Amino acid sequence: MKDVNYFERLWLLVLAPTIACMVAFEAIPEIRVQNLLGIQFSRNFSELEQLINEHYLQTLSNNNYFDFIFIISYTGLFIVSLLLIVKALNFKVKKRWFLFCLVPGILDCIENFLFMSLLRGETSYFNFYYWVVRIKWGLLIPYVQILLAIFLFYILYHSYRFGYYLKAKFD
Repeated sequence: MKDVNYFERLWLLVLAPTIACMVAFEAIPEIRVQNLLGIQFSRNFSELEQLINEHYLQTLSNNNYFDFIFIISYTGLFIVSLLLIVKALNFKVKKRWFLFCLVPGILDCIENFLFMSLLRGETSYFNFYYWVVRIKWGLLIPYVQILLAIFLFYILYHSYRFGYYLKAKFD
């Protein structure tokens, strides 16, 4: 149980910068991009061009560079989440499963480099970009579900423990 408490605290420690990055994406005007999912899921290059304004290029570029910090943060969160689950359930997991936690981040990095090329007008990369975005998001969905489950469990478990503590203290 001591190991689980350590990884629980580590999970919260890694969760904090991930949430901070998510807040920064919305709160800092220099990196806030309206309709980012619409841009990422453009069906063709002309649709992508319509969503990007000339004066918007610097903000998109800033957002793209800041995304690398977010990628490091959420990849760490995925790894620590897997460690927490393994320790809490006393599973034996091969190391390659931890490598699988890197795949969404690697695809996100590839997406960022391709997007920068698209911003420079190199349209030949669009088809590759199109598929990298979709595969990345397809892989992120299960990770996000796992993170939400851990967070919900954490909240419920500690609410129960806190309620039990209060009851014992005041009875």
